[in-house]
Amino acid sequence: MKQGISRRLLSRVISIVAVATLAVSGSLFAQGVTTGSVRGRVTDEAGNPVVGAMLTLTNTSNGLRYSVPSREDGLFSIENVTPGGPFTLASRAIGYRPAAQSGIRVGLSQVVEVELKMSAAAVELSTLTVTAEASNPLTSTSRTGAATYLSDSLISSLPSLGRNFTDFLSAAPQVNSSSVGGQNNRYNNIQIDGGVNNDLFGLGSTGTPGGQVGERPISVEAVKEFQVLIAPFDVRQGGFTGGLVNAITKSGTNQFHGSLFFFGQNQNTGRSVVQRGTVVGNVCNPLCPDTLKSFHEYQYGATLSGPIIRDRLQFFATGDLKSRQAPFLQYLSGNAASDSTFYGIKTTTADSVVAWVKNNLHVDPGTYSKVNQNSPDHDFFVKLSGQVTEGSQIELTWNSVKASQNSLIRNTTYSCCRDAFELGNSGYEIDNTT
Repeated sequence: MKQGISRRLLSRVISIVAVATLAVSGSLFAQGVTTGSVRGRVTDEAGNPVVGAMLTLTNTSNGLRYSVPSREDGLFSIENVTPGGPFTLASRAIGYRPAAQSGIRVGLSQVVEVELKMSAAAVELSTLTVTAEASNPLTSTSRTGAATYLSDSLISSLPSLGRNFTDFLSAAPQVNSSSVGGQNNRYNNIQIDGGVNNDLFGLGSTGTPGGQVGERPISVEAVKEFQVLIAPFDVRQGGFTGGLVNAITKSGTNQFHGSLFFFGQNQNTGRSVVQRGTVVGNVCNPLCPDTLKSFHEYQYGATLSGPIIRDRLQFFATGDLKSRQAPFLQYLSGNAASDSTFYGIKTTTADSVVAWVKNNLHVDPGTYSKVNQNSPDHDFFVKLSGQVTEGSQIELTWNSVKASQNSLIRNTTYSCCRDAFELGNSGYEIDNTT
């Protein structure tokens, strides 16, 4: 009996381990593609394939190396290459002079095709540098479906008021206000370094975590490049019916780099947008003349990157802070008994309510006039990139985002199910931490 129970227990444990392994494997395959590849052919001067040539791809900025041999047809394929560069591809084979091509740049999920020619030699001579024009990965036959690629230089040059990398989705012709192909943006799949970063609760307008309070999922300073995929044929990319936003983050190099940035706007920048509008029940529509006197939005921070161990371990860090204050546009004004708005609420009535609360409850309920809405947003990002062995590396990433926004209920129509007029110290605050 004990032996039978032990066998059954062992069988169940093996089954559980097998199921867990399959589940983990499935989650890994579902993460999407966050790398690129370099493919091509090695031939001699007569165009014959060079078999067994050792090809080494080296990232000159951080020392990351990949090595593969050429096959019987002279073809080679270097997969899982971390996007960036510049790379140098060197080829060595017995009986041939070494050949190399430099200045290669690999984009996210792109295939770079390189052709190398090697000259026959009885003895090893100095390196022969091959200068050739690499094929355009955007027009390569290896592309799988409609896609838009945004490089790091394009991200840094495009304007953005909110400095949210999802603002750049509109660079894709199939995207309109984060709607891909006419689908609701909640059907999109947003991935950062292969990890899903969607708004699972579904209340945010951006489709990312914290969208309800205007939070950015990650600092735009930390985004290296990304692509917008509409209908990829690659089976490794899926989990969406709208579009796939596939983003990767920056890494450090063998050189120290740093930056400081500040962006600001307030009621004094640009042309005045204040309009007198019409007044209905002392509610300014669309804006009162003094509405924007307390508006500001300031974004500031810094980046720093460099080597910890040259060619082995690098770091990248950024802090991105935002301070935003905007007036709540709906309020009561005037002191006459005839003044009324918001379902007939008079300013004299509001004054009596405020006085009663202060005298009887001994708390300050706030004001019925203008109040400011505060929306701070603090983003911090740190990444360590290390090479374990040739062709393999490990990354450790920490991303912290914290934002909040206070909210008042001051409805202007009778149709809402939550008709109310809250004083300045009422309402609630939405806190979001990722």
